[in-house]
Amino acid sequence: MDINKLKLFAALNEKMDWLGQRQRVLTQNIANANTPDYKPKDLKPTDFRAALKQADTSNRALRTTATSPQHVMTGATASPNFRENLKRDYRETTPVGNSITLEDQMNNLAQNADENRLASQLYKKYAGMFRMVLKPGF
Repeated sequence: MDINKLKLFAALNEKMDWLGQRQRVLTQNIANANTPDYKPKDLKPTDFRAALKQADTSNRALRTTATSPQHVMTGATASPNFRENLKRDYRETTPVGNSITLEDQMNNLAQNADENRLASQLYKKYAGMFRMVLKPGF
């Protein structure tokens, strides 16, 4: 049985491939930080919700089941004073026309590394569960 044919593992493989390509693009941005007229590049983010919808072939909604009313608490509603924090773009363009901010690129690299670590840990955990279940003599 090839576990990479399972939709969960295929999605994790695709995510890790995307993260590897993004790592390459971000390092090119850093390498060209002093190149005149170089504009930073990034990959289009993957849509995890669409991947989940595509993977769910049963077309059923997931619901929690409570055996006691005390087990599941109703979620808190959003506060009416809640406001979305708008991110402002404070980037500068250098005199040579380059708009790469090394701080932004390093933050992107750190985020990319965190996502890669999460995806590889998920892959490792699920592969370990399959090994445990398929282990002879269990």
